[in-house]
Amino acid sequence: MRRVLAGAAMVLAAAFLTSCGGDDPDDAPDDASTEDFCEAFESGPSGDAPSEDDLEEWADELTEAGTPEGIDDDARDGFEIFVETLQDVDPDDFDADAGMEDIFDDPDDVAKVTAFLGYYGTECSGMPDIDDLPTE
Repeated sequence: MRRVLAGAAMVLAAAFLTSCGGDDPDDAPDDASTEDFCEAFESGPSGDAPSEDDLEEWADELTEAGTPEGIDDDARDGFEIFVETLQDVDPDDFDADAGMEDIFDDPDDVAKVTAFLGYYGTECSGMPDIDDLPTE
């Protein structure tokens, strides 16, 4: 899971965005099975330099699968922002040192993408939700 989250963070670390089109993630299903959602997310490219085709294919797979019914609104919004970013990122302008604050001007977008990645981590890795952890 670390590799997948690191790969997702590296993809998002592209500093410049260009328009590449693609399906509208707003129209992605909101009743996907957890298995289909996790499989689509984990189908993303691995390595340091994904191609534009790799990113577009990943965005298409995520849009086709959609999100499970129980995802909260912020995480769903983060999914849509994440997929739009995959559709728009130019791999030639990749900057591995950029943080999410460098990519998104709006702190609300940062929070929503973080919520989405957290949702993925909880749903797809078997990690417990932070609210379910013991406090002692």
